[in-house]
Amino acid sequence: MDDLLDAYINLYNNCISKLPADCHTGVHLCRGNFIGGRHFAEGGYDIIAEKLFTKLNVNTFYLEYDTERAGGFEPLRYLPKDKHVVIGAISTKLRELEDKEEVKRRIYQAADYIAQGSGQTREEALQRISISPQCGFSTHISGYPLTEEDQRKKLALVRQIADEIWPGQP
Repeated sequence: MDDLLDAYINLYNNCISKLPADCHTGVHLCRGNFIGGRHFAEGGYDIIAEKLFTKLNVNTFYLEYDTERAGGFEPLRYLPKDKHVVIGAISTKLRELEDKEEVKRRIYQAADYIAQGSGQTREEALQRISISPQCGFSTHISGYPLTEEDQRKKLALVRQIADEIWPGQP
C-alpha cells in the first residue's frame, strides 16, 4: 500500500512540478459514484492522510464527506498550515436536501481537527476550509435522480451554509 501511494504521489508531483509558482493546484479523491451506490473504495482517509497531505504538492484537497463511507474528520489533523480542504458534504446522488445545521456542525468538527493538528484556532482553521457538493452532478452517463431544480437547491444550500459560517466572504 505504501509503495503504491508513494508512486502516485511521485507521479502527481512530477506532473505539476513545472507549473508556475502562483498556479493553485488541487486534487479530488473520488471513491467512485456509480448508479445504485456502487463505488471503488470506502473507509476513512486515515491510512493515507499523513503522507498524502504532507507529500503531495497541491494546494487544495477536494474530499468526499457526504456519507459514512468516508469515515471521520480525524485525518484532517495532518493537513499542513499552507494547504486547504474542500469538504464535499453535500450529496450529488440523493435528492433529499441535507440538514443545514448538521452540515454546519460537521464543518466545525472538521475545523476542530485541523486546528488541533496545526496548533491553530478554529477560526484560523476555518479559513482553510470550503464546502461543496461531494462530486459533480454528472458523474455517470445515465446520471443520478437529481433534477435541475434539485441541483439548484443543493447549490443554494451550499451558499447558505457558506454565508453563515464565513459571513462576508465572496
